[in-house]
Amino acid sequence: LDVGFKYPPFTMLLFLPLGLFATSKAYILWQILNLLLCVACIYGLWRLFSNENRILSLLLVAALMFRLTPVHTTFHFSQTNFAALLFFLMFWRNKSKDWGGVWLALAVVVKPYMALLYIYPLFTRKWKMFTIAVSTLLTLTFLSILVFGPHVFASFFIENPTSKLPLFAYTEG
Repeated sequence: LDVGFKYPPFTMLLFLPLGLFATSKAYILWQILNLLLCVACIYGLWRLFSNENRILSLLLVAALMFRLTPVHTTFHFSQTNFAALLFFLMFWRNKSKDWGGVWLALAVVVKPYMALLYIYPLFTRKWKMFTIAVSTLLTLTFLSILVFGPHVFASFFIENPTSKLPLFAYTEG
């Protein structure tokens, strides 16, 4: 957080295992994970939107996915978009089950703006799903306090973490 981590502290739990490796090895592992997440997203999209369970429709989904510029950008900048999409797809697939709230909470951990999806269980009056989503997020919050300490957690809210980011984080060539 001292270098300006701009996401909530529970998001740092995602990157904690990468800290065990040198930067170059961590980067390779992250890109391998990104590729696996991308493949899982392709499979999830295929299962969600395809009426046919044939290999040709799976190849079509894969071709369309790899043709998208944001997919290339996600790999180029090593972003977390595939994880967010996969958690969203898992949430959507399990939207009729209460424990779909776990996937909703995990999506928020990856991309905090996914908290907008909490509107779904509220509007559909799925109170148990909403409770599970909030409980999962609170559990991950307390876990991040245990792992990183209360000072790191509090500094995210008290200090402005983005003020510590270098100027290039706000500019584009």
